[in-house]
Amino acid sequence: PFNVNPSLAPKNTHIFHKSCHDRSCLGMTNDADVAVLSDKDTKESTTSLQFVGSFTHKSEPAPLPGNGKDINDFFSQKEKSRVLLEGSGGNLVAPIENPTSVIRQRWEKEAKFMGSAPPSSDDNMYMVTTTGVKFPGIKMNSIATIGTKLILSGDYPEYQATMAMDETKPEGLRPLVWIVNKLT
Repeated sequence: PFNVNPSLAPKNTHIFHKSCHDRSCLGMTNDADVAVLSDKDTKESTTSLQFVGSFTHKSEPAPLPGNGKDINDFFSQKEKSRVLLEGSGGNLVAPIENPTSVIRQRWEKEAKFMGSAPPSSDDNMYMVTTTGVKFPGIKMNSIATIGTKLILSGDYPEYQATMAMDETKPEGLRPLVWIVNKLT
């Protein structure tokens, strides 16, 4: 067991310590790291308790699966880019099977502007409808046309998602929808 030097604690404090054979059980390295319960000088009697600790664990590397597949094979599946675009908010994602040349040119232009790799014929495009933003009487939906490109030239696969076009569609009370359409 270890003992705490009471002279390290501020005036009017209560020192709490745990008996153990090794300070590592509390994550402590010296007497100053001991948890201290302090009385504040206020009209009401208040106390606070602070615990300090840290823990680090290193494991052995996990073995690669025996089926011969690696992370690049996993991300090369067309379904994975769609799942990434769905996110956790319930976005609706629909593939665009034959994008028009206008949409492809817009994707190329935006990719160049953003410093992304240019799209190829193997890359996929999706129409992503977000869950929208709700206001009293109206909901604003965002519909984005996004191109995805998988880059496999590095230690890890990289997905590049480039928004080629977007559109806002209001839903709700007809007068509010009409006003939004006139203003946008």
